[in-house]
Amino acid sequence: MSAKDIANARVLIVDDNHTNIELLIALLEEAGYQYIEGVQTPRLIDEKMASFKPDLILLDYRMPELNGAEVLKHMKQTYGDDAPPMVMLTAQGDKETRLRSLELGATDFLTKPFDNEEILQRLRNILQVHYRSQARRDASLFYEAIASKRSAELEELVLEDMLTGLPNRRAILQEVNAMVRSDKGCSVVFLVIDELEEVAQLHGYPLAEAFTRELALLLQSKAPARSFIGSWGQQEYVVVFEAQLDAELMRKGHRLVDVASGDHDYETLLITIAARAGISSTLDSNIEPDELIRQASLALPKKGTPPVGLFSDELHRDLADRISLRNDLRAALEADDLQLFFQPKYDLVTGKITSAEALLRWQHIEKGFISPALFIPLAEQTGDIRAIGDWVAEHAIKQLAKWRQQNIVDGSFVLAINVSPQQMVTGTFASDLLECCQRHKVEPKQVQVEITESAVMQNLMKVQHELEVLTRAGVTVAMDDFGTGYSSLSYLRNLPISVIKIDRSFVMNLVSNSSDQQLVGTIVLMAHNFKCSIVAEGIETVEQAKLLVQMACNEGQGFLFSRPITQNEFEELVQSPAHTIESYLNS
Repeated sequence: MSAKDIANARVLIVDDNHTNIELLIALLEEAGYQYIEGVQTPRLIDEKMASFKPDLILLDYRMPELNGAEVLKHMKQTYGDDAPPMVMLTAQGDKETRLRSLELGATDFLTKPFDNEEILQRLRNILQVHYRSQARRDASLFYEAIASKRSAELEELVLEDMLTGLPNRRAILQEVNAMVRSDKGCSVVFLVIDELEEVAQLHGYPLAEAFTRELALLLQSKAPARSFIGSWGQQEYVVVFEAQLDAELMRKGHRLVDVASGDHDYETLLITIAARAGISSTLDSNIEPDELIRQASLALPKKGTPPVGLFSDELHRDLADRISLRNDLRAALEADDLQLFFQPKYDLVTGKITSAEALLRWQHIEKGFISPALFIPLAEQTGDIRAIGDWVAEHAIKQLAKWRQQNIVDGSFVLAINVSPQQMVTGTFASDLLECCQRHKVEPKQVQVEITESAVMQNLMKVQHELEVLTRAGVTVAMDDFGTGYSSLSYLRNLPISVIKIDRSFVMNLVSNSSDQQLVGTIVLMAHNFKCSIVAEGIETVEQAKLLVQMACNEGQGFLFSRPITQNEFEELVQSPAHTIESYLNS
């Protein structure tokens, strides 16, 4: 191994003892190593993997936060074959520790106290093997990339979709390009079939593919005169024809949707599917073909709305605003600029605050207050909701720990956090939440997770497992917006739910609407039969509160008692002698 290789090698030292790090750095620098960094906590390894990109990691086995075995396991799971060699630094010589570490991917051991010459020779040997392996891998990836590129080039030469026999994406782009350049302009209908995946799951992929071929032939036969139709993807079609007026474009779009949607007799089956269409049109001969198709896809309506949409500049501006808002939200999350507000829940019998709901708020630096109704759905669509959910859990539990230490709340107080559907299906939500409780020394019984039916519907088995792990540890589970979905009763029977929250839509007209009174009364009775407590949301009048007390509702929250308030305001409210709601209930 040359002096240049040693000088260029990047070595990361992970040891909770600062003196050990300094000694190793001095030893390596004297041997010619120029790129050395050290950290005292293994929790910074991922950050260093991204920024420093070490060729070798020297890892102390015994550390207070995570031991060497846990770090090795994390590296193996996270980076796999891309993980650098890892050498364990340990004073332990027992065989069990060494075998366990080697099983988890440790390359070698260095036993304390260190023999300097031995350390340097071992590191040189390890790096030499690492560099050789890396060179072989780089060569393999190079040839693989060449082969992939050649395959892609050959595939592009084919203009026919293998499944449907229609012109493929490349052929569509060529047709759009030719039509755009003509003096008659170009219109594009981007047609999406929504239920084909369900057909495949229900009847098998061979039948679904055969049905897709039949559907393609049907669309081809019913396409507008002098039009071109191609397959953009297995569930997507593009129809191209000369530019026309908006009314005529919408008529043709509806015609294509009607052809594809509805019941289709296929073999012995009746297959029901739905379709949506987005339309764009231009007389601009300079527009790129893929831009015109992108505009049509952008005009696709959401499911459950009118099925045909026409592209407009307003749609483009809305998309640009959404992208800008998404980027700002990510920046706010990284900069810790989000904020938790707290809405107290009152015991409707004693009138005292028993719990609170943590609610996320965002005060944009330039745009001011951004409603959660705007940025939460956006975060769910982009996948950012997982990171935001982790932020909420971390800050809420951390705040609860402070309140307990300061005796602002007692051991019976419960703080509820809202959980998104995407968080529930990660597979690690429950363990992560319990680890957060342990880290901040918060009893799990003081934490409540609020879920919605949409969270359950994504993956019932996985959600059920996560909730059972939480409830066994003491965390309580609340079903939010109860009664607004279709499967609430089955969830009560199958899931470990202990709290039911009555949606504000049932409380709004409770005093004047006898049907809502009967419904809420039934929900309360049913919940008590299931040994669940009841929380009513959106209480805004004294009459509503009194009626809920008569119905034996356990807790309530709403603007009658308190809006969502800041941390400081909540602390003042809880510590105020007059923080009960007895004045409301007794008036």
